[in-house]
Amino acid sequence: MTSLINAVDVFVEQQKTEILEEDERDEREQVKWEQDRAYQESLAVDRAKEDTKRREEETRLFKEMEEERQRHQEAQEKEAIRLSLADQLPSEPGPNCTDPLSVLRIRGPGGKMLTRRFRIKDCIQVVLNYVSSQGFHIDEYKVLTTYPRKDLTAIQSDVTLEELKLYPQETLILEQR
Repeated sequence: MTSLINAVDVFVEQQKTEILEEDERDEREQVKWEQDRAYQESLAVDRAKEDTKRREEETRLFKEMEEERQRHQEAQEKEAIRLSLADQLPSEPGPNCTDPLSVLRIRGPGGKMLTRRFRIKDCIQVVLNYVSSQGFHIDEYKVLTTYPRKDLTAIQSDVTLEELKLYPQETLILEQR
């Protein structure tokens, strides 16, 4: 009987040890499972952030490309207008022209100076078209007289250079709007 009791005691001890080991293993597996779950959640958050960042970058690049396309289109339109105005301009009177002439010097931004002869019967619109044909669009620049300071882009376009007293020579100023 003693050996039977001894055997039961040994069995109970082994069973307790195995139960402790199994509990420890279950705890380790629980910790591992929780760590894996936390890792997966963190990974999902990181992927969501990465996707958001990628979408924002794609949106930014799309906007930049769209803005660049618009700038390019606007530049092409301005160039087409400039060429059209240059074609519409009457030819510059030569030095042997017998008509009364006005020599206009137009001071542009950065010190650029434009000089051209016009007939005094030409209207101011011809001068404005010339300025635009040189790349200074009237939408972006004002043409001003020096003294008295007068905005020539704001007056009627059919007024002649003679009526404005812009002869025999005058210096005009281009100013950005």
